[in-house]
Amino acid sequence: MKAEVGESPTLHFTVESQLPLAEDIMHTLKTKDGNDVTERFSVKDNRIKFREVRKEDSGTYTISCSNEIVTVKSNLKLEIVGKPVSQQQPYDTCNVCYCSPEKPVYKFENNGHVKAEVGESTTLDFTVESQPPLPGDVKHILKTKDGEDVPKRFLIEGGRITFREVRKEDCGTYTISCSNKVGRGESILYLEVIGKCCS
Repeated sequence: MKAEVGESPTLHFTVESQLPLAEDIMHTLKTKDGNDVTERFSVKDNRIKFREVRKEDSGTYTISCSNEIVTVKSNLKLEIVGKPVSQQQPYDTCNVCYCSPEKPVYKFENNGHVKAEVGESTTLDFTVESQPPLPGDVKHILKTKDGEDVPKRFLIEGGRITFREVRKEDCGTYTISCSNKVGRGESILYLEVIGKCCS
């Protein structure tokens, strides 16, 4: 939102959540660096009040709230321009989406079914949906259906599983899993090695 030096704009926000939020839930406003904001700024009744803004107030802020599972944040930007030309107080709105936390959910191409001939190498791409989002260095664990380690010929890089130089005995069901703050998500995939019927 924009405001001119000396004005006192108000930003109204709404909260969308699949989990009920307590009526007295506290929303915390911080600078983008995590520092406390000036006493001229306050949050009350789904409104952020910026009193008598100054040029140095320009920047990005975060508003957050917590429940027993996770803390979620949303960013907002305040732009201070020029000098005040009137006493009118601008009023703006925004939507702050506090999504309900969910365990990771895998999605595969070809429904997680991949084929290869003996001696070939093949790949299977996947994506993961998670709330809160997974960090870039999250570890995906690939196991056999019995929970045993897979051959070192099988690699996971980014959103891709590579099955190198498959053998007849590689045919079968595997699980891939990862975790976030909510819990562990696991999905099943199937490697079919042509030339052998797998059960």
